[in-house]
Amino acid sequence: MLYLFVQALHIVAVIFWLAALLYLPRLFVYHAEALASHKAAAKALQDTPQQEAPAEATLKAKGQAEVFVGMERRLLRTIATPALIATLFLGLLLVAQLGAGAARPWFLLKFLLVLCLFAFHGLLAKWRKQLEVATENLGQDFPHPSGQFFRRINEVPAVLAMGIVLLVVLKIPA
Repeated sequence: MLYLFVQALHIVAVIFWLAALLYLPRLFVYHAEALASHKAAAKALQDTPQQEAPAEATLKAKGQAEVFVGMERRLLRTIATPALIATLFLGLLLVAQLGAGAARPWFLLKFLLVLCLFAFHGLLAKWRKQLEVATENLGQDFPHPSGQFFRRINEVPAVLAMGIVLLVVLKIPA
């Protein structure tokens, strides 16, 4: 009974963690695009300083980018990282119950995919910080990935999660 309770909590923690891992890159897309919009509006303002439209666009893009900084920070700190910690802790409790069963090939492959999710989480934290620094230093050219890049990597956690679920349910290779 205790094993099933720990397993259920583990599944809930994984759901919260994956939800955050899937949502954060989407926020990054909008954030990076707001930074690009600010840069384009600032360039337009330099070209035609008398016009009000580029100035308003610059302020709007800056405000949007600042909102994304807060949303991303809260999502990572209050949902993603605590869910990762809970997933890891509960997963280790489950592995302790499995004993020698944890050495099966399907489990080792699953563990490798979970390590990939941990690495992805770390990359998201790094990119969040890059976007925050770029937002704090608007007007300067701080490097950060583009919105197009974040669109491409947005599906990584979903693909990894599908692999993990298939391995756990089908236990292939046995």
